[in-house]
Amino acid sequence: MNQVGPELVTKAFVWCRQYLRGAWATLEKHDFHVEVLSGTGLSNYLFICSIPSASVQTTTYPNKVLLRIHGEILDNPESALIESVTCALLADRKLAPKIFGIFSGGRIEEYIPSRNLRVDEVREERYSIQIAKKLAMFHSLELPLQKEPIFIQDACVSFTSSTRRWLSKILDGMSFNNPEHDTKFKKLLSYGLENELHYVEQLMNSTPSPSVFCHNDLNEGNVLLVDGETKGSNIMFIDFEYASYNYRGFDIANHFCEWALDYTYSSKPYFLYSPENYPTKEEQLTFIRAYLSFYNEEYDTAPEEMKIALESNLLTEIKRFTLPCHFFWALWGIIQEKRSHHQFGHLDFALTRMHAYLKLKEELTTHVGIPHPSAMQLARRPAAD
Repeated sequence: MNQVGPELVTKAFVWCRQYLRGAWATLEKHDFHVEVLSGTGLSNYLFICSIPSASVQTTTYPNKVLLRIHGEILDNPESALIESVTCALLADRKLAPKIFGIFSGGRIEEYIPSRNLRVDEVREERYSIQIAKKLAMFHSLELPLQKEPIFIQDACVSFTSSTRRWLSKILDGMSFNNPEHDTKFKKLLSYGLENELHYVEQLMNSTPSPSVFCHNDLNEGNVLLVDGETKGSNIMFIDFEYASYNYRGFDIANHFCEWALDYTYSSKPYFLYSPENYPTKEEQLTFIRAYLSFYNEEYDTAPEEMKIALESNLLTEIKRFTLPCHFFWALWGIIQEKRSHHQFGHLDFALTRMHAYLKLKEELTTHVGIPHPSAMQLARRPAAD
């Protein structure tokens, strides 16, 4: 969906007239403009809808809005509804763009003048600290959603059942007509995915990690650098189709994995994996210290040995949850190769994540240390209003 076709323009025009007031409600089609938003992700299609600024009399409904069309990953209507409700709850807390309209297959959102962070910028200390604090704020939220750890928001199913459902689809006679795709798919099957899922489940069950409200897809494309500064931070998270209660370790581990992935690569497979860009221990500690300073109310005044224990335990927690991250996105890549119309090497992505998974698994099986729960029991800050 790189071009804005006449059918989409017509649909967008009708949606905007139906859900927006003021000048939008009496809009003539010749005054209506739609353009693709650069940086559109792999799970949504994003467009900017606009009308002449002179026709807008108030700021309630500005002259530009964002039109989000759900991608193939949200093919369950209940999932799309839960995501929209989640976005509305976050917008009410000023943690996400306002929602102007929700319809089957998408929604209309506030357009925020901003840009996505680049992959090389997430490692800059000034941004990394802001992201850490914002993520800690998310993890401190209490939202009216199922509190059991969820891996993907699909009818509020558990991590095990959702991942097993994907795996069941993969193992239930899935095939590819394209010989190149079929070869890659068979390579992925040769890794014994069902046995690996069992290993991942055991690893998570043996790793202390609280269930918190997680973004679950915090890559640089989902972090906005907002024009101007608000309350000392100009960072905002977007795209909450995977947001749910989940293990804290998964959310932070997933963000660290994204440091090594560049989705702006213009040649096949349309991403670049650079494992050397994974955060160093010092970069991880910078992030962790900023995170714990917000998330644990006693961290800043804790004895030095307790701080060291908290940091060490969280480092181990993150490392262990990196395995579920790699495994989940490997399965995602396989499923998306069947569903998605995006120009992206989904099976190459699945192989990349599976290779990273196997390499890390080898390290962990050599020495797997379980963090001591007592050091993880410092009180949390009250939930953000």
